[in-house]
Amino acid sequence: MKQFTKVVFASMMGTCLALTFLFFMTIGIFAGLAGSKSSPEDFDSGKIEEKSVLKIHFNGPLKDHMKRRDLVSSIFNYDEPPVSGLFEITKTLEKAASDDRITGILLHFEGLQSGMANIEALRRALVNFKASGKFVMAYSEVYSEKAYMLASVADEVVLYPKGYFEWDGLYSKRSFLKNTMKKLDVVPQVFRVGKFKSAIEPLISDKMSEASREQMDAMLTGMWTQVVGYASEKTGKSVDELNTLADDMSVLFAKNALEQGFVTMLGSFEEVEEKLKELSGVEEKPKYVSWRKLYKDLKDNESSDSVNKVAVVFTAGGIGTEDRDGEGISSQSLTKMLHKIRRDEKVKAVVIRVNSPGGSALASDVIWTATNWLKESKPVVTSFGNVAASGGYYMSAGSQYIFAEPTTITGSIGVFGVTFATQKFWNDNIGMTFDTVKSHKYADMEQLKRKLLPEEGQKIQTMIDGIYEDFLGVVVNGRQSLENRDAVHEIAQGRVWVGSTAKELGLVDELGGIDEAVAKAAEMANITEYDVVKYPKELSPYEEFFKQMSDVSVSILSQWVPEPLQKLIKSEEELSLHERVQMRLPFEVEVN
Repeated sequence: MKQFTKVVFASMMGTCLALTFLFFMTIGIFAGLAGSKSSPEDFDSGKIEEKSVLKIHFNGPLKDHMKRRDLVSSIFNYDEPPVSGLFEITKTLEKAASDDRITGILLHFEGLQSGMANIEALRRALVNFKASGKFVMAYSEVYSEKAYMLASVADEVVLYPKGYFEWDGLYSKRSFLKNTMKKLDVVPQVFRVGKFKSAIEPLISDKMSEASREQMDAMLTGMWTQVVGYASEKTGKSVDELNTLADDMSVLFAKNALEQGFVTMLGSFEEVEEKLKELSGVEEKPKYVSWRKLYKDLKDNESSDSVNKVAVVFTAGGIGTEDRDGEGISSQSLTKMLHKIRRDEKVKAVVIRVNSPGGSALASDVIWTATNWLKESKPVVTSFGNVAASGGYYMSAGSQYIFAEPTTITGSIGVFGVTFATQKFWNDNIGMTFDTVKSHKYADMEQLKRKLLPEEGQKIQTMIDGIYEDFLGVVVNGRQSLENRDAVHEIAQGRVWVGSTAKELGLVDELGGIDEAVAKAAEMANITEYDVVKYPKELSPYEEFFKQMSDVSVSILSQWVPEPLQKLIKSEEELSLHERVQMRLPFEVEVN
């Protein structure tokens, strides 16, 4: 019996140890997946050699900064291209310019996904790199207008001989759901301020309003001005000539691009490598080092005796109250972070990077209030990314100084609210009915299954009007160049502007990116020696893993539910009225 007990006990212990080992090995694998997803070309080992070529491979999204992928996304979307960080690449370029081991840069385009403003910022960093006297070469099989904005910096722009060159202008399209709503027996009930606040148009119309079309046209014109300006510098052609080429779609094939001076050479990647060998002074294959490797090397060897810090706080996505597992901007999480930074005596100045189309009016105001408290103790500068509109602008309006890129989408100073009367849909199509007991006449107003009563609609519109007035007041108080409410109202009404126009109007102070914002913040704090620290601070792979485990089942489920259906389910949640009042960009802007 004793022997039997020993065997059983030993077996149990062995099993437990094996399961424990397997558990932690699994954690390591998944955490590694979440943290290190990259292109095969981005992996480097060993030290950086002399006469190396820095390779920047564009085959995925270019975002403000790198963030570790969450566990579920790593598992279910493992084939998705890696995210490149504008902040990290810019720092790497600064390092490469003075690093004697780096002879030059290869920009390899395979699928650049980015907003125009981030491309603008990265282009400026590449121009600064070229001041070091080192070469820049660009290669692609297909150039889009966005890719060409970056490639035009290069000394040599190479296109594959059978490749394509996109030069036909920019466009942005919207989808309209008016007829869909009608077929579903769903009645949208809309409230808004500002003739340009057109976020609700897809629900009540089948095409753009004249006001919406006007602002979209102005925005695309502003962006195209930047694109064609850089192309003019590279090709030596006038803006009119380049516009004619776009209208005629005369540049489509590689040979057209070469004839018109957009590219300097037609060649395969093998031919590019021969050219790189010559430029870098090596006899065999070019010695590539990825920007990720060089950035890691920079971070590993980073040391400073400075006690002064400039905090760069990254915020991105829609604005809401609660934390959504790191997605979007949570007023709860962000305000806690800002209060912590305020109490940190080592942080002498703060830059808040905003990349948001807006969201909850209440959450935007809570963040704005926290920003005002922060600037009582240290300078606060805001840097706008691809988009900082509506609530994204509201939360920033209290900053002492605002930077934007020429192509940043900003403004959209307005408010809207929308509810859906879905009772007929549930009754007639699903067969579900509802019955309610309430203590007062309007107690179920937030349920939003039934149509609103006229007096309920008036109450909501009054609330929307009041929030718009508050928005105008916030802008007047924050922007010294805008003298009064009428001046703000004239450029508000939900209208979207590009950054270059926003500067002319006084909505932003200066054109520039994160680096310029950091320099301005340091200047305002009267410091010359300082470290730049990123917020929120990254968790380790293991910390991230355990943090996500509590919500993993919900995350997994969402992977199998189509996004439109997720949005429909979300709209049927019992949201409070204040959560349905939005300061949000009037449309999802995707420029191609």
